[in-house]
Formats: sequence, structure tokens, C-alpha cells
Amino acid sequence: MKHFFKLNKHKVFFAYKLSSIVFTTLAIVMFIIAFLSSEIPSNFIIAITFLNTIIIIPFFILLAAYIEWYSSYKNRKKIFSNTPFDKINEIGFENVEIKNETKYFFTEEIKTGVLSEYNIVCDVKKGCSKVLQFCFLIDLQTIENNQITEFCNQHNIEFNYCSFIKEFDTEYLDFNNITGLKNELEKFITLLTYHKFTPLK
Repeated sequence: MKHFFKLNKHKVFFAYKLSSIVFTTLAIVMFIIAFLSSEIPSNFIIAITFLNTIIIIPFFILLAAYIEWYSSYKNRKKIFSNTPFDKINEIGFENVEIKNETKYFFTEEIKTGVLSEYNIVCDVKKGCSKVLQFCFLIDLQTIENNQITEFCNQHNIEFNYCSFIKEFDTEYLDFNNITGLKNELEKFITLLTYHKFTPLK
């Protein structure tokens, strides 16, 4: 939780306040409709409703968001603590904060690096805590959509937004050191350059 607040302490109060305002506004609208319909709720119901919208509901929304954040954080920490990914900084990767410019999402840390001029984003796959993805950003202006489809079908590769994705199941690796990982990434780059997919600058 300490690391969470280090990254997001300025966002927690905003998220709490926003949730409280939204749900309290909805409650007020419902009470206005009730009054106009001559269905006047008791003072106890009004008090309990505002207690929920101002305190309880925002608290549980923040708790759910934190649990999701912590799950991703724990998965990253586990993978990057094990060989060979614990030495990934040695091949040019570093921690980068994402979502830090918006108040509507909590800030997270992922790995990014550059190999052979390709910008690479490294993160744990959503929904697959043991799979690590390396996303190679490419220049879409130099290719056509059918090239991407043919390449993905031919080599069983995923494409997402402007990147081709190389995945590693961390439980079943063909290498056991950082040199092996670098070699696999360079092989993938060779495949990209052979098919004339240029890196995004």
C-alpha cells in the first residue's frame, strides 16, 4: 500500500470526492422525484442513503480499484523478481509510470526499452498473470492493413494498436538467463525488419 500511495496519493482524494458527488447527486435526484410523486421517504431513509453515497459506496469503489491495482502490481513484482527477468534492466529496460497525467486512473509502473531502434513496452498480460508481453511499436504509415493480417496469421503473432506482441509464458521458457531473453527479442526484431515493419520513432 505504501507504493500505491507514493504513486497515487494525489488521486485518491479526487476519486473519493468524485464518487461521492456522483452518487449523492443521483440520490438527490431520486429524492426530488419521490417528493414530486408525493412519496416522501422518512428521515431515517434519507440519512442512511446519504451515509452510503457520501462515505460507504465511495469507500468500496476505492477499495475495489485498489485491489485491481494491487493485483497487477503483485503480478509484475513476482515476474520481475525471478530469473531472467530480474536482470531486464541490463538490456536497456527501465521503469516508466503510466496513466500519471490523468486523475481518472491510478498510476502504474511498467517496463520500457529500446532495442535496434524499436521502442518496446513490457508488461504482464491482462488476465494472464504468468505471461509477459513485449510490445514492439511500429510505424503504421509505412504499411497496409493486409500486411499486418497476413504477418500475424503466418507467424501466429498478436497485433494491438500499433504494436506486434511477443509473449513469454514465464513457467515454460526456452532460456534461463538474460542473454537468452535478449536473443529471443532480437530474433523477433529480425523477423519484423525482414517483413519491412519499421520502428515507430
